[in-house]
Amino acid sequence: MIGAGAAGLAAAAELGRRGVEAKVLERSDQIGVSWRRRYEGLRLNTVRWLSAPRGSRIPRSAGRWPSREAFVEHLQDYAEREEIEIEHGTTVRRIDRSERGYSLETSRGSCSARFVVVATGYDRSPAIPEWPGRDHFDGELIHAAHYRSPRDFWEQDVLVVGAGNTGTEIAVQLHQAGAARVRLAVRTPPNLVPLEPLGIPITLFARFGEVQPPGFVDLFGEVIQRLAWGDLTPFGLRSAPYGIGTELRVKGLGPVVDRGFVAALKEGGIELVSAVEGFDGVAAQ
Repeated sequence: MIGAGAAGLAAAAELGRRGVEAKVLERSDQIGVSWRRRYEGLRLNTVRWLSAPRGSRIPRSAGRWPSREAFVEHLQDYAEREEIEIEHGTTVRRIDRSERGYSLETSRGSCSARFVVVATGYDRSPAIPEWPGRDHFDGELIHAAHYRSPRDFWEQDVLVVGAGNTGTEIAVQLHQAGAARVRLAVRTPPNLVPLEPLGIPITLFARFGEVQPPGFVDLFGEVIQRLAWGDLTPFGLRSAPYGIGTELRVKGLGPVVDRGFVAALKEGGIELVSAVEGFDGVAAQ
């Protein structure tokens, strides 16, 4: 097992219940490190009682939408309770097939295993596009993975690139924390859903949608969005090219869960601009 995050820990525990010996190799000295390093104020977009590994529960004290701190604490308790074997400080550098399964080259030497589960996450390595002029830009350019607090951008002009869950949440944080100007670059308009439509956690609607045909989910999602906010075109946000159900199957992307983004957009606290094409070397003042 490679990676001591939620997926790696849960997979190791399930294998252990079935009598399969599993060891987790983790490059850092802590579990759930991806969560630990995310920005302040981050919360799960899945409701508490549907966010824990099987056989465990996140405490009610964590609230309906657990914070990153509460989720990390739960993962730590879960790993200890399930007695999961974790080898920290071990980076896997290469995996090759062998006669008995797989051979692994790690920072602590070589080892072998009959099966290998890679649970490092698809966004493990932050990447910034090679925009023309990027290397000569005289302002600050950081990836969202390295963003920590909106307080660092008080009274500054900030452009957030990407209208996914992370981008919209960061834009809202910056607006609320006193950034002088917040703009959001949008290449493809996202599908937006309320956190709790009709007072019901959006996670429950998502689970219901998993067993429905894409066309039905598309229509249902459109109705929910219209009832929640009406037409957002006057505020610069066009309709997404695919409905929620189709986009999930075509692109593997779920909708953006609104945490104040639409309200900030409507009141002018966040401005939408087109996709970034390049840099001219001069930061906005």
